[in-house]
Amino acid sequence: MKTLYVIRTNKIELQLKWKIPCTAFPFEVFVRSNSKGIVNWKKTTVYTLDEVVARGNTKIIK
Repeated sequence: MKTLYVIRTNKIELQLKWKIPCTAFPFEVFVRSNSKGIVNWKKTTVYTLDEVVARGNTKIIK
């Protein structure tokens, strides 16, 4: 199984990056990044804490 790299962020930062309201997300979320912590904001996937824990093979970069 491949390692999923994520960084911790909040929905306010998502709203600034995506320029849309993100009311469906909890305040703290995790977004997929590469192993260096760089996020492709146009294609990233958003995860909640429960999803990160359930997946198991995840490394939180920041």
